[in-house]
Amino acid sequence: MPIEGLHAKWLNTHRPQILALTGQSDLGLLADRLLKVDFTYLDPDHRAAGGRRHDSVTVGDTMTPAYHRRSC
Repeated sequence: MPIEGLHAKWLNTHRPQILALTGQSDLGLLADRLLKVDFTYLDPDHRAAGGRRHDSVTVGDTMTPAYHRRSC
């Protein structure tokens, strides 16, 4: 339920007081934001063959890279 004047930043700042008032150890809220990793494929052969240049993955999701590194 939206409460006017109550924003995520306020909630994060006052979390210890809210937990003390409610007697809870956790508010059961979603994480502030999902951790996402962005990366770039640098192999010139992969890119020359039309492979993706950029990719990203959210931590916790499954993902298969478009390119697998070759051993040197």
